[in-house]
Amino acid sequence: MGDKVEKMRREVINALAALEPYKDGKGNDFWIKHRTLVAAGSSFRSVDVLPVMKELMPATMKDAFVASGHSLFLQPADNLCPLKVGDELFIGAPDGALNPDVQFRFDVALHEPDIVSQTVADFKPHL
Repeated sequence: MGDKVEKMRREVINALAALEPYKDGKGNDFWIKHRTLVAAGSSFRSVDVLPVMKELMPATMKDAFVASGHSLFLQPADNLCPLKVGDELFIGAPDGALNPDVQFRFDVALHEPDIVSQTVADFKPHL
């Protein structure tokens, strides 16, 4: 099982071995869940600044943009990879209100391709 369990009590090691927590073992689901917890990373791709810009536009221009359904996604100079709690993604106008229409895009990387392919194959949407 590796170096991580060497100092555990024998009954704990035996219980873990009985689970077969490895790919295609009896504990395959346990293996997937355990590995999935640490297998993802994310970076900041872009932010749609048009909703904030619309707030600053004259009404005549704002109406034209609202009708068109356009977006203006800008990529940051630093994609903040890996993202961490507390990272600032976007700072609006100094006195601007929170705008729920501002959208963000992220890139997500998964390090365990075996888990991803099996999880996708086992996925059953609730209809």
